[in-house]
Amino acid sequence: MTPEAPDAETAFQGHAPNGTLSVTPEMLTQAKRDLSPARRGKLDMVALGTPHFSLTEFRRLAAEIEGKRVNRDVTLYIPTARFVADAARAEGLLDLIERAGAEVLTDTCTYFSPAVRACRGRVMTSSAKWAFYAPGMLHIEVGFGSLEDCVASAAADEIAWSHGF
Repeated sequence: MTPEAPDAETAFQGHAPNGTLSVTPEMLTQAKRDLSPARRGKLDMVALGTPHFSLTEFRRLAAEIEGKRVNRDVTLYIPTARFVADAARAEGLLDLIERAGAEVLTDTCTYFSPAVRACRGRVMTSSAKWAFYAPGMLHIEVGFGSLEDCVASAAADEIAWSHGF
């Protein structure tokens, strides 16, 4: 569904689709495996967002990271738009997140941020887009997991899976 095609009839404009694909749980599990060549080991960075973190995601992150601390050997980056960062700061979310050791980047993509471009090694992310593109652009090993996996990994200094892999 998109703004210009709120339903299948509008999207296909009276034509039949060329085909359909039924997504199975096994396909989703395989996609996660394909996006996670790094399944274990010491962690260098956690990259959230991409696309930019939303205010809703900052609220979820604040609830997840409260009482935890990013390991001193790990960098946790969160890209977002400046106006979203301002709203998150006004709600007190950024103070809590930054005290835990995360760094918020505004108005830039983590692929192109100078700090991230210097990253080497193993990175955990909750973004399928990041997991797909980053290995080729940054020459790193990636683990793809949930927000909870990423927070646990940042605190532990190693890839951590909340529900196994």
